[in-house]
This record gives sequence, structure tokens and C-alpha cells, in this order.
Amino acid sequence: MSLTTLSSDFQISFSSLTFGGVNSSTMLRGFTPSNLDSSSFMALALAVLVANSPQLLFSALYFMYNRVLTAMLAMDEWSRFAYRKATLRVSYPTGGQRSTYWLHLPYRFSVPLLIVTSVMHWLVSQSIFLARLELYDANGNPLTQSNPTDGPHAGGAGYFYYQPTITTIGYSPKALVATIALGSAMIIFLIGLGFRRYKGGIPLICNNSLSISAACHPLVKERDAAHSKVMWGAVSHGDDTTPGRCCLTSTKSVVKPSDKYRYA
Repeated sequence: MSLTTLSSDFQISFSSLTFGGVNSSTMLRGFTPSNLDSSSFMALALAVLVANSPQLLFSALYFMYNRVLTAMLAMDEWSRFAYRKATLRVSYPTGGQRSTYWLHLPYRFSVPLLIVTSVMHWLVSQSIFLARLELYDANGNPLTQSNPTDGPHAGGAGYFYYQPTITTIGYSPKALVATIALGSAMIIFLIGLGFRRYKGGIPLICNNSLSISAACHPLVKERDAAHSKVMWGAVSHGDDTTPGRCCLTSTKSVVKPSDKYRYA
């Protein structure tokens, strides 16, 4: 199929275009394949799929964006256990534990992200959309087109007449510019957030369950530490034969691990 704009008898400026509006200069020409009737259901279904495919693409990109942002913020929260006591965040909290965030993101990030993605979906819908055109003459009468058949019909022997309908895809340059601008701003924000350094003091483990499990193994004499405020650090440095111990604890005082010792 050819993806060229419909011809127009006049030049149109960018400023005169409406946001998300239909214009003869901003529609795809020859969208429907030559072997398919432009007014048929199949042509309509094809146009609907093409017009909404950017929504599916953006939804997939959103899941990847959310995954990266969640991993970064989860690691930031984890690193803070090396500097202050805080309760654990779990799916089903008991005691003093905290529940997980909605969408797994702090509300100061999840709420703006929901708003931005909603606006983004709306902008995408205004950028590329389905367009069905019914043709009329200068007097407002619907244009008709004859189609030969094998038998007589109301329009005459061997012909019947119908009002031609063109099914195609329209696009809005202004909405496209706004969509690209907002999408670029989202990417720049994520890259900029990635340049922020963690405080350090605790190994960067991201979502490694083995490392999290090792840090959550409390001392033998400590009971129900997971239900209280905990802090991560070295509770003992050990010696040449016995490694020291680093873990989350609610009762012991912790210090920053030293490069001179081995820890388990």
C-alpha cells in the first residue's frame, strides 16, 4: 500500500492545522490495498488495527519504562537501610511492617506517571486515527458510483449504484509533535534519574532474591526482627578464620562494613 498524502489544490500551513483534526492534506492516500473495497468491513478493520497499533506499542514501552523506574527506586529504598532504621515493606504486612506501593512505585512517582501516561495515550489517539469519508458534490448531494453486475438492479440493467466511502488513516502534525515532545521528556527524565548516585554502604543487589534472603537472616538470638524497625550493617567483624556478619537487625547496633574483614 502507498503511504502518500492526498493531493490538495492549495498549500496549508502548520499553524492553520487543528490539533487532532481531519484535513485532506493529512490523510494517507492509497491506504486500502487495490484488491480490497475501501468501503468494506475488512478495510475498516484494517484501518482500526493500524490506527490503534501505536497504542499497543506505547503500552509495551510503558511496561519497560515502569520496570526500569521500579528497579531504580527499589534499590534506592533498599540502600537507605544502611543509614536509618525502617520497617520492611512486604505484600502482606504484619506488626510494624509496611505494605507495598500501588504500582510498586512511591506515590510521588506513580501519580505523576499515571497522569503523564494518560495524557500520552490521548495524544497518540489524536496523532493517528481512523478516517472514513463519504463524498458529496458541490450541492451537498451524495456522489454515487456504478458497479457492473451480472443482473438487473434498481439503477439499471447490469448496474447498481452506491455512495462511495473512503476508509483511510488520518494524522495530526501538531499532535505528533506534542507526542514526540512528551515522550522525549519522559526518556530524558529517566536518564537524568539514572545519573543520581545511591548513598552506598550496602551492596547493590537490585531484585536479587538470594542477596535479599542473606541480608534478612537475623542473628540466632534475635526473634521477630522482621516485624520491627531494622537497619543493615556489620554486627561483628570476625577474625582471620571466622568471617564477620552483616544483616538486618532490630536490636543490635551496626557499623559500616570494613574492607579489612570478610563477611557472611
